[in-house]
Amino acid sequence: IYSNSDEELKRFVDMQKNILNSLNEKEYNPYSKAYEKFLNNYVFLNYLKNSEDITEIRLESSKILKNTISSLSILNKNPIKKGWGKNLFEIKKFDKKINGTQEIVESIIFEKNKNEIKDKTIKFVNDYDIFYKNIIEKENPIINAKDIFQGFYEELKSTINKIIDACDEKNYETAFFSTISTIEEVAPMVNLVEKKVYRNQNIPVKENINTLSELGFPNLIEIIDKDNLEILKKETIRFDNKLRNYLREKQVEINQFENIDDLKEHLKTPD
Repeated sequence: IYSNSDEELKRFVDMQKNILNSLNEKEYNPYSKAYEKFLNNYVFLNYLKNSEDITEIRLESSKILKNTISSLSILNKNPIKKGWGKNLFEIKKFDKKINGTQEIVESIIFEKNKNEIKDKTIKFVNDYDIFYKNIIEKENPIINAKDIFQGFYEELKSTINKIIDACDEKNYETAFFSTISTIEEVAPMVNLVEKKVYRNQNIPVKENINTLSELGFPNLIEIIDKDNLEILKKETIRFDNKLRNYLREKQVEINQFENIDDLKEHLKTPD
């Protein structure tokens, strides 16, 4: 940021710290938010790998560097105070980082060989991906299922109902996509609670589904069959019951309403 005086800068930084300190764990989970931001690097990394021009390579590489530093800032709950370039020395103040991060960043931005920039940046991303996974495992952050799943089932239920209705109507296309959507939503959330693996595009889908299978959930994707939607309907109902029981075991409150009048009454009730 730019400021006219040290006093203005200090006032802004104090405001940032007050905001961070006022947030509770439910509202601010530095592990998930930092890792989520870091994972955006894989989009830039794909562009980087396919770039041949030095201009493109430097652009994508710089996005990754800035994104990773910002992610570290979130993880350390230590807002960056200076503009890019001047703020590199602030990395040294971070408690959670890979040793020599500042030197690695500088070696990339000073590099003239485009292939070296690529190689160093790719290694940088890979090293930090391992770093995040290790720190999450080491520090064992509390993951509260009640917070994560609050309101989750109520939103998902309409998609589950679509599967059942589509099976009754022999509408294979809707049944297919609604089944996929259901698993895409449920699997990573359950994996987060059970194994503390944060949702991201780099976790193999099979890993998430395996977690569901270990808990006894039926594999709905595996049994999709246009010639036998009755089985999908039956297993979807079983999946629905299993999910509700799982959430209750985790002490997650589920709001279910018999009709629109029940819903209206619920909405009138103060928290």
